[in-house]
Amino acid sequence: MENRQQEPKRKGRRAYLDEYEKDASGRYVYMGKTFAWKSPRKASLTKLWLLSLAAFAAQIGAGCVPDVGMNGRAWVLLPYVAALAASVSLVW
Repeated sequence: MENRQQEPKRKGRRAYLDEYEKDASGRYVYMGKTFAWKSPRKASLTKLWLLSLAAFAAQIGAGCVPDVGMNGRAWVLLPYVAALAASVSLVW
Protein backbone atom coordinates (compact mmCIF):
# COMPACT_ATOMS: atom_id res chain seq x y z
CA MET A 1 0.00 0.00 0.00
CA GLU A 2 2.93 2.36 0.68
CA ASN A 3 4.30 2.15 -2.84
CA ARG A 4 0.87 3.02 -4.19
CA GLN A 5 0.86 6.35 -2.38
CA GLN A 6 4.29 7.25 -3.73
CA GLU A 7 3.48 6.55 -7.37
CA PRO A 8 1.78 9.36 -9.29
CA LYS A 9 -1.81 8.72 -10.32
CA ARG A 10 -2.30 7.66 -13.90
CA LYS A 11 -4.47 9.63 -16.22
CA GLY A 12 -6.07 8.34 -19.35
CA ARG A 13 -7.39 5.04 -20.58
CA ARG A 14 -5.74 2.79 -18.00
CA ALA A 15 -6.32 4.89 -14.89
CA TYR A 16 -8.67 2.24 -13.50
CA LEU A 17 -5.70 -0.13 -13.07
CA ASP A 18 -4.56 1.94 -10.08
CA GLU A 19 -7.41 0.38 -8.11
CA TYR A 20 -5.90 -3.13 -8.27
CA GLU A 21 -3.03 -4.45 -6.16
CA LYS A 22 -1.26 -7.81 -5.83
CA ASP A 23 -1.91 -9.81 -2.69
CA ALA A 24 0.49 -12.26 -1.00
CA SER A 25 -0.37 -15.08 -3.42
CA GLY A 26 0.30 -12.93 -6.48
CA ARG A 27 -3.31 -12.44 -7.53
CA TYR A 28 -4.77 -9.02 -8.22
CA VAL A 29 -7.34 -7.72 -5.75
CA TYR A 30 -9.60 -4.70 -6.23
CA MET A 31 -8.85 -2.07 -3.56
CA GLY A 32 -11.05 0.78 -4.84
CA LYS A 33 -14.36 2.06 -3.60
CA THR A 34 -17.26 -0.37 -3.48
CA PHE A 35 -20.95 0.28 -3.05
CA ALA A 36 -23.66 -1.81 -1.43
CA TRP A 37 -27.40 -1.88 -2.04
CA LYS A 38 -28.94 -0.27 1.04
CA SER A 39 -32.61 -0.91 0.35
CA PRO A 40 -34.28 -4.03 1.78
CA ARG A 41 -34.37 -6.84 -0.77
CA LYS A 42 -38.07 -7.64 -0.39
CA ALA A 43 -39.14 -4.00 -0.90
CA SER A 44 -36.91 -3.67 -3.96
CA LEU A 45 -38.21 -6.87 -5.54
CA THR A 46 -41.82 -5.88 -4.84
CA LYS A 47 -41.28 -2.54 -6.53
CA LEU A 48 -39.54 -4.22 -9.48
CA TRP A 49 -42.39 -6.70 -9.95
CA LEU A 50 -45.05 -3.98 -9.75
CA LEU A 51 -43.26 -1.85 -12.34
CA SER A 52 -42.76 -4.78 -14.70
CA LEU A 53 -46.41 -5.78 -14.42
CA ALA A 54 -47.43 -2.15 -15.08
CA ALA A 55 -45.26 -2.11 -18.21
CA PHE A 56 -46.84 -5.38 -19.35
CA ALA A 57 -50.35 -4.00 -18.75
CA ALA A 58 -49.49 -0.85 -20.70
CA GLN A 59 -48.27 -2.97 -23.60
CA ILE A 60 -51.49 -5.02 -23.59
CA GLY A 61 -53.49 -1.80 -23.38
CA ALA A 62 -51.66 -0.40 -26.40
CA GLY A 63 -52.73 -3.44 -28.40
CA CYS A 64 -56.37 -2.92 -27.46
CA VAL A 65 -56.56 0.53 -29.02
CA PRO A 66 -58.51 0.22 -32.29
CA ASP A 67 -56.54 1.45 -35.25
CA VAL A 68 -57.18 1.09 -38.97
CA GLY A 69 -53.53 0.30 -39.67
CA MET A 70 -53.38 -2.70 -37.34
CA ASN A 71 -55.85 -4.75 -39.34
CA GLY A 72 -53.75 -7.43 -40.99
CA ARG A 73 -50.73 -5.31 -41.88
CA ALA A 74 -47.61 -7.31 -40.98
CA TRP A 75 -45.20 -4.34 -41.09
CA VAL A 76 -47.36 -2.56 -38.54
CA LEU A 77 -47.92 -5.58 -36.30
CA LEU A 78 -44.28 -6.74 -36.16
CA PRO A 79 -43.02 -3.93 -33.87
CA TYR A 80 -46.00 -4.45 -31.56
CA VAL A 81 -45.41 -8.21 -31.42
CA ALA A 82 -41.70 -7.66 -30.71
CA ALA A 83 -42.50 -5.24 -27.87
CA LEU A 84 -45.11 -7.63 -26.49
CA ALA A 85 -42.60 -10.50 -26.55
CA ALA A 86 -40.10 -8.30 -24.68
CA SER A 87 -42.77 -7.47 -22.09
CA VAL A 88 -43.63 -11.15 -21.65
CA SER A 89 -39.95 -12.04 -21.15
CA LEU A 90 -39.62 -9.22 -18.62
CA VAL A 91 -42.52 -10.50 -16.54
CA TRP A 92 -41.51 -14.14 -16.97
